[in-house]
Amino acid sequence: TELSLIRGNLASACSSVRSASQSTPYMFAARATCFALEGNFSSANLALELGAEMGNIDPWVVTAIGALQTLPAEPTPRDLRRLPSANFTSGLSTALSLAGSFPVSDATLEAMNPGIALELAQRSDTSRALRINSADIAAYAGLMSVDARRRAYRTDPVPTVPPNEDGT
Repeated sequence: TELSLIRGNLASACSSVRSASQSTPYMFAARATCFALEGNFSSANLALELGAEMGNIDPWVVTAIGALQTLPAEPTPRDLRRLPSANFTSGLSTALSLAGSFPVSDATLEAMNPGIALELAQRSDTSRALRINSADIAAYAGLMSVDARRRAYRTDPVPTVPPNEDGT
């Protein structure tokens, strides 16, 4: 489930979460995350409440789901400043951070696990800046080849070559 969330395979991860029979704080947080990613915030809040009754739920996950719930469709710069910093310490936090386009701070990058960085660098749906920073972290840890790191530096979108004067 965690790896699927980190890789962006949300349908697969959420299907696994829904079919799981465990009733642990983590599973309730995972269910809440999946509901929030689908925009079903009443179910997300209920899952968070049930999980909190059983034990500790990561406070960052609670904050992130709240931020997603209250984020307007057309956020102003003020709304964006109120977002929590991105968090890439787990699959849950990675999925929520990317879904909310939470700002990535230097502290977030410094704390990033090289294995998670490797997965983020290989995704096509992350921002170019995050992909490059993630590739650097993974490469410096020895988890990414030079060619793979070079691919992470690709431009978004791929630039089109203007035709020559003769139309070719």
